[in-house]
Amino acid sequence: MSKLWRLCRKPLLVFVTVGAVYSASIFVGGHTESPKLAYYDALARAFLQGRLDLNPPPHTHDLTHHENRWYVPFPPLPALILLPWAATGLPINAVYFSVLIGALNAMLVYLFLRALRTHGFISLDDRGLDWLTWLFAFGTVHWYVSLEGTVWFLAQICTVTGIACAAWFAAAGRSPWLVGAALGVAMLGRPHVVFVWIFLLGMGLEHNRKRPLQSYRLHTLHWAGASLVCVFFAVAGLLAYNQARFGNPLDFGYRHQNVDAGLRGKLGEIGQFHVRYVKHNAWVMFAKLPHWDAQRRMLTPDLEGMSLLVSTPALLLLWAACKRRPWVIGAWFSVGLIMVPLLCYYNTGWMQFGYRFSLDFWVPVIALLSLAAGKRVGWVFRSLCLLSLVINAWGTGWWLTTEH
Repeated sequence: MSKLWRLCRKPLLVFVTVGAVYSASIFVGGHTESPKLAYYDALARAFLQGRLDLNPPPHTHDLTHHENRWYVPFPPLPALILLPWAATGLPINAVYFSVLIGALNAMLVYLFLRALRTHGFISLDDRGLDWLTWLFAFGTVHWYVSLEGTVWFLAQICTVTGIACAAWFAAAGRSPWLVGAALGVAMLGRPHVVFVWIFLLGMGLEHNRKRPLQSYRLHTLHWAGASLVCVFFAVAGLLAYNQARFGNPLDFGYRHQNVDAGLRGKLGEIGQFHVRYVKHNAWVMFAKLPHWDAQRRMLTPDLEGMSLLVSTPALLLLWAACKRRPWVIGAWFSVGLIMVPLLCYYNTGWMQFGYRFSLDFWVPVIALLSLAAGKRVGWVFRSLCLLSLVINAWGTGWWLTTEH
């Protein structure tokens, strides 16, 4: 029992600490009421009634109207997770649910980092693991996104849960069936995170590296095949979901979404994904700065988004995460490939602090940062982490006190 407690004590401490800070944030910011644009709470109740549509919808913004019914076009992961809560018949508070999932994500990231260290992927000490965990929880957009509870933000937070679980299982050398199942769950929130599979495969290769060549090849084929079977079932599930809603397995309903007028033109004329969006999206992702509010004499984040390096300066340390190891190469490829659809997307995340779509690739990024840190975090690393925490505290406070 004492050994089990030693193993569980730190992850539970992370969960409780992050949950307490996130909870304090919503109460101090006066943001405890479940938003009308949560949608997934209503969708979970609809699922229990045997329906895929919202009838009547609590709101119609960003919903899709098809054959006199309103649908949530986004993949259904948060609604599936909410089914047990919806089954109780109790009112669902999407903000509380999001805070709970956000705290869980931080714990999973800590477990993932600890597994990386235990199995020789990194050599970071205990204090370093703490720094990286707090960086993820409080030094990235994960903090404020976990407090919102709206349909877009819930999808991102729940997707991180699946990715973090898959990464933890892969780093710990668990069954590829389990790894693939967790990634499949993540894809039910945001399908393009399938590219995380390359990172997971890299960790699978690392676990098999000491085997004889023939055995190495066989185990690699088994690992890839087993994990991809689970990914296939996730894809099949999404296609069936689309077929049942819109009569077309490839139609998520985005083209006919009731979006803001400023986005409707681009969506209708150019499409949801196009290379014409790359230049602007790259500028927001990597270069856009906060602007000076002359009236209030203060820096103000831009609601369209802000550079990753501005919201989390600790990312500057990624330059040191370059080693010719399968999991490192896999992490970089996963991050790069996930960025492709994000750069080609018709909007940047719309109203936000920083760049919330970065949550799609933050798990492999946090692994790369843990490699860059070496055996222990130096003063430069700590300084950039602290600066990231300060910036995201500012951004979270701004988000909670600003109408958007």
